[in-house]
Amino acid sequence: MDNGIWVISFPVPISQVSIQINNILQVVKILEANAGIVPTGIFDVSVSGRSTPMDFSVRLHNVILPQKYKAMRVVMQTNYANCEYGYYYYINDQYIILRSRYDLRNAEMVGDVYETMRDHMDTLSLKLSAIYR
Repeated sequence: MDNGIWVISFPVPISQVSIQINNILQVVKILEANAGIVPTGIFDVSVSGRSTPMDFSVRLHNVILPQKYKAMRVVMQTNYANCEYGYYYYINDQYIILRSRYDLRNAEMVGDVYETMRDHMDTLSLKLSAIYR
């Protein structure tokens, strides 16, 4: 994002993902109300865990994302290994991180925009984290 800000959180265990997404969206609401920030609907999901390269590859192919999310993925230019869900790289010999970016601006928003965004973010985070379970 050339002219903008990112709201970034610390990594959290899978059991805390929904809570952390709520916290992030609260910060975005505060920035929107008090600083005039206009949310874009673009967000990154990064999931990491212990895995061998072979296990990671097998698990990656077992992840099933609904087609609507595949259409929302933003392809990023990077020097890392690309896959259909984003790109991944090795943190060290035992840990691999998968990073994806999604644009929710074209997502169907039903009811409260923030609630719908939370639902989409929660679904994507949980589906992608299944690689490490």
